[in-house]
Amino acid sequence: MTIKEIEELAGMPRANIRYYEAEGLLSPTRSENGYRDYSETDLLILKKIKLLRSLHMSIEDIKALHTGERELLVVLEQQIQKLASDRANLDKAQSVCEIMYKDGTKYEGLDAEKYLKNLNEDAQHITVRSYGETKESREDMLPRVQEPWRRFFARMLDTAVYGTLWSCFMLLVFQIRTTNAGIGWTVVNLIAILLLTLVLEPLQLSLFGTTLGKWILGLRVLDNYDGKLSFSYAYDRTKDVLFYGLGFYIPVFTWFRMWKRFVKCTDGKELEWEYGSRLILKDKKKFRVVVYVATQALLIGLGVFADVLVEIPVNRGELTIAEFCENYRYMEKVLEIDSEYTLDDSGVWQDNTKEYGTVVFNPFNLECPPEFIFETDGDGNIQKISFVVEVEYPEGTPKEHKQTIPSRQIEMMLAALSFVGAQDEFSQFSSARADLVEQIAAYEFEDFDFTEAGVRVTCDVESTGYDAAGSGALWSTDDGACSFYMEFTMSIQN
Repeated sequence: MTIKEIEELAGMPRANIRYYEAEGLLSPTRSENGYRDYSETDLLILKKIKLLRSLHMSIEDIKALHTGERELLVVLEQQIQKLASDRANLDKAQSVCEIMYKDGTKYEGLDAEKYLKNLNEDAQHITVRSYGETKESREDMLPRVQEPWRRFFARMLDTAVYGTLWSCFMLLVFQIRTTNAGIGWTVVNLIAILLLTLVLEPLQLSLFGTTLGKWILGLRVLDNYDGKLSFSYAYDRTKDVLFYGLGFYIPVFTWFRMWKRFVKCTDGKELEWEYGSRLILKDKKKFRVVVYVATQALLIGLGVFADVLVEIPVNRGELTIAEFCENYRYMEKVLEIDSEYTLDDSGVWQDNTKEYGTVVFNPFNLECPPEFIFETDGDGNIQKISFVVEVEYPEGTPKEHKQTIPSRQIEMMLAALSFVGAQDEFSQFSSARADLVEQIAAYEFEDFDFTEAGVRVTCDVESTGYDAAGSGALWSTDDGACSFYMEFTMSIQN
């Protein structure tokens, strides 16, 4: 029978049943899912315990009876003598109280010595106790750890660990930033974290009796015999936590679930996932708060480190044309830049729209990106990369027939990250990458000239008859003559 069934048949709270089980008085079997299966023998034992505890018999005596170390008649004889002694002591204490009451004794003038003489030598050690079933049931319980806030922050740290593992995996393996994705990826992230929780948390509980968050905050989860949970039982426990405690992280519903369980925990009630297990608090030392904050900071740092690591070009040092082109495609993917054209290994732009037969929205009627011009040494290593954009229209050309000049900052940034960022002298774990991008982004249709990691990067621009149109483009203003010339160059300095 289940814990609920035996609870009803024995007329005893499950907290008492768990306590007697931990004391070794019950021996339920385990079902396949890890839950306890109580027998008729267990029910009879519980009824015996209930009777004997109602007679104020100690747990130690009941355990001795259960193991056969003592005989019931002997224990009963001693219990009768004990109850008679308690009754005599209580009668004596009552008598002294009545004398003090008749004397009209006040606390300020209480002559303790006078009244102590009315008691026997052991009177000062008498403890007046009121026994009863309710009191006995309260005594026969394992101490329950509440600590709702400590539990909450431990859970948040564990969730942060699973989320960080998932985001780093997607970033380093597939170059996908899950934090920047839309609602579709938000759902995928949620499912991934739930699955990781369902696997990693039971694994930690079954192997170590705790999780990282709980361990840092001094919490452990054990069964009623102070042993580690089985993986199967830990899995069911985690599943109940995710549903009853966290609402599977479903917006609004999760906060409702968390609040309901917080109130229940604060009221000292047993939570749904605690049946058959108990939470233990080792200590409340302040250093745990420091370790907790440091761990959260470490997780943030790990995410930042992965973000930087993924932006390092796949090819480093001296580059061939094919290696540069591979870097360029990699940086496009990492920075999530979509383009109708792809740079192949020979440095030639390939039209994606023709390959896939798709129609791409092109508001400026943009043509293929400018062709990269490569200069290499005798070993095929690139020494210089450049591209030129040149447009010229004679006087009288209608402005609607003139080409709109798009900004080529994206191509320049990607090329710089793929070439300059691949140099051995380039500092990967600093602000160098951000500085490199900023130096190009600051000049949309203007000249610039700087040197980074031994590579000189320049852009020369000449423009007549064009004005900035916003949206990263230049438009012709009239039917007059106009021209535009831009040369972007990256060259290794010897």
